[in-house]
Amino acid sequence: MSRSNLITYAFIDSQNLNLGISHDVISQRGRHIYEGKKLNWRRFRHYLREKFGVSKAYIFIGMMPGNNKLYEHLQTCGFTLIFKEVVEFVNKKGETEVKGNVDTDLVLWAAAREFANFDQAIFASGDGDFLSLYQFMEEKGKLLKILVPNRFRYSKLLKSHFHDYLVFVSDKVNLLQPKQKTRSSGRITSLGVPGHGDKPSIAKSKPKVNKNKAKKGQHGHSGAQTIKQKGVKK
Repeated sequence: MSRSNLITYAFIDSQNLNLGISHDVISQRGRHIYEGKKLNWRRFRHYLREKFGVSKAYIFIGMMPGNNKLYEHLQTCGFTLIFKEVVEFVNKKGETEVKGNVDTDLVLWAAAREFANFDQAIFASGDGDFLSLYQFMEEKGKLLKILVPNRFRYSKLLKSHFHDYLVFVSDKVNLLQPKQKTRSSGRITSLGVPGHGDKPSIAKSKPKVNKNKAKKGQHGHSGAQTIKQKGVKK
């Protein structure tokens, strides 16, 4: 079978891709080496289709209230969305953070549910947690490319084990556009960054206490609020 006749699917860790492209990167010496950009999803879907012949592109993403316009836009661009339940908690900096670990779902769909339906696959993530999945796909002759969001910040495991498969989205300037600067709301949306210590239940954060100047009463704490997953028609 010629390469042009091969069926190619893409499996995208949406938040890893989004954060990798949108966040600035500062070197250890404090030098600004990358300015965050915004990914043009429509151009990205076109790129997947024209460059690699991707017929179906799955995006694994957390379901958040109020993001319906984003979800509709992604579907209009030609992506198939797989939603993940998310949790909300307060991090050490006192910021409200939302997380939904999508890596298990991505592995399930790529290695089981859709495995028999494609000849080769592309994965979009800069995280090393998918190393076993990539090894499995390579053994089966189905690993085509790994799209890494940012060449300045990604897992060293990918560089050492799958260097020849890597394509850096941050280098594709025609897929990117400047970010619109907006006033921060104190909320960090992280709907699917794998490998960051996610746990089935989010415990209450422990306040820092100065042992020499401990005061009675008022110790801040925060709980996690689970947002139920909503059904989505395909």
